[in-house]
Amino acid sequence: MKDLPVLTNLKPQFREIPKKQNKVLANLGAPHIESFDYVLREGLADVIRQLDPVEFELPNKDRVRLRIGDCSIARPVVPLSQLNVREKRVFPSECRQKNETYAGMCTITVDWEVNGQPRPAITRDIGALPVMLRSKACNLGGMNPAELVERGEHEDEWGGHFVVRGMEKLIRMLIMTRRNYPIVLSRNSWRDRGKEFSSTGIMIRCVRTDQTSTNNVLHYLVNGTAKLMFSIRRSLTFIPIMMLLKALSDYTDNEIYKRLIVGYEEDQYYKHCIQNMLRELHEEGIHNQVECKDYMGKVFRSKLYYLPAWYTDAQRTEHLLKTCVLIHMESDLDKFNLLVFMMQKLFTAAQGRCKLESVDSTMMQELLLGGHLYQKLLREHFLTFLNGMKYNMLKLCSDADAHLGQNEAVMACKNASNFDRAFSNFFATGNLQKASEMGLMQDSGLVIIAENINRMRY
Repeated sequence: MKDLPVLTNLKPQFREIPKKQNKVLANLGAPHIESFDYVLREGLADVIRQLDPVEFELPNKDRVRLRIGDCSIARPVVPLSQLNVREKRVFPSECRQKNETYAGMCTITVDWEVNGQPRPAITRDIGALPVMLRSKACNLGGMNPAELVERGEHEDEWGGHFVVRGMEKLIRMLIMTRRNYPIVLSRNSWRDRGKEFSSTGIMIRCVRTDQTSTNNVLHYLVNGTAKLMFSIRRSLTFIPIMMLLKALSDYTDNEIYKRLIVGYEEDQYYKHCIQNMLRELHEEGIHNQVECKDYMGKVFRSKLYYLPAWYTDAQRTEHLLKTCVLIHMESDLDKFNLLVFMMQKLFTAAQGRCKLESVDSTMMQELLLGGHLYQKLLREHFLTFLNGMKYNMLKLCSDADAHLGQNEAVMACKNASNFDRAFSNFFATGNLQKASEMGLMQDSGLVIIAENINRMRY
């Protein structure tokens, strides 16, 4: 078969199955399949590595720590209860005919500790999750056209979609703001964020390697100061930039001042603003990194209610800096240097000495692929599972005399979360309740029905 459709396909030899798949059609599903294979190959391991453990205290004062140790998605097979089965593999054509979901069993391992002592890990099947066609978790993966036809598929089946309740569903590609790049913008809505806020700011969409994303905005205030915006559980929070720079480093005021004005020694307005911001910090009684972390921990204690009660104010601040501020960087020094660059860029734009950028420019955009969204959804359900397990443990050990053992931990896993139902609802409706927490601009229309009439929709 030729790459492009021509009338020669009307000849008798058209009925012969080609040895190779059509490259044009294969390229339609390639981005979707590659993103899903990335999740299976390294994305899941990255999510587990960067997922924060859940820590809490029982009524008997025992401290418990829960985390996901491992996760795997198997290929679709018939249930073990089905005996005398010649072919154990399940193929998409069968699911289409029976109005079922083409899914593979997801198995996780939960590591848990009591008072720092590791306990035997718990391995549990959490449900069958939809598997993308032609991916490494699909039984059609690596098949040639003849083998595809034998299994009831098109000879040019390009994959990249899911079979959910007999329907072919496709996760849309979404246009997102370019990751990890500070963009200077002017938005009138930013003036409504507080007293003396201006329309000028620098926005950066921070994305970690596990695809977790959050937005930070460095705002310029008309009084010559700057504040950084970050979100804690969908709650917008603003903090003076100098307080943040102090918390990230143990530099003296003189060292911070010199780093901020490098290359801008002739800008008197910028230098004057930095000096005023440093003085304001001392007027609040904050003089060094330790005092800054303690102050921030006290201020944000109510918003960080989900952290263990035994955490100190400094530990709460460290958690805040790790999970809310420039999360794509692991080193505090790297975060400090990026904030210095953002400050220089912000004040240059505020004085009209550089042109504003636009998020509508192609240079400032990227695509969120289906596999990446699938990975984001998995991460959210991992957190839901651990929190559900936490509340079950607290319910089982509600008395001060009760102790947490292996049997109680296994019981707490049983009804912690229903993964397969949540994924089925997502593919059936295309809606996400926690879309804003996952860094998405929309919470509906994320899934469409795949059909072969107009392939250019994909």
